[in-house]
Amino acid sequence: MRAWKSALAIAVCALGLGLLPAAHAQFKPSPAPGGGGAPGPGTPTAPQAQGDQFVFKVCNRSKVPLFVGMLYKVNGNAWRTVGWVNYKPGTCGPVRGTYPRNDFYWYAEDGPGKVTYSGKDAYGCINSSDGFDRTVNGDYQCAANEKIVGFTKIDENSIRDGITLTD
Repeated sequence: MRAWKSALAIAVCALGLGLLPAAHAQFKPSPAPGGGGAPGPGTPTAPQAQGDQFVFKVCNRSKVPLFVGMLYKVNGNAWRTVGWVNYKPGTCGPVRGTYPRNDFYWYAEDGPGKVTYSGKDAYGCINSSDGFDRTVNGDYQCAANEKIVGFTKIDENSIRDGITLTD
């Protein structure tokens, strides 16, 4: 029995080490030329040139309340992950603040994570049951109450028109 438990522990550790790069990485995007910062909800940072920032707009056309999280670059090589901005069904509006055009990613879910709008452009740790706001310069290990999810990079159409989340 003890040998079985040891073998199981080794297998779990090996699996964990195999997943470590994905769970340890706060983001996957390559740095965009120019860098810069973006003011976000709550904490002011150095403003970017006017043409390098945008207002993030969201429209929830689904039948369930949705929560939006954001991952974006601030001050050189640091990345900020912020959530949640709540959008009731049928509501549209901007998220408070301005964000970097070149280094901005978004993710949305219904809270429990049964309905998700994820991507494969960047990865970050979120907490589905509580808010989060962290700035990381380097690697970040997801906390016990967090999970790693894929974020979608904002494109020019979404910068202009906003994103629309549907069923």
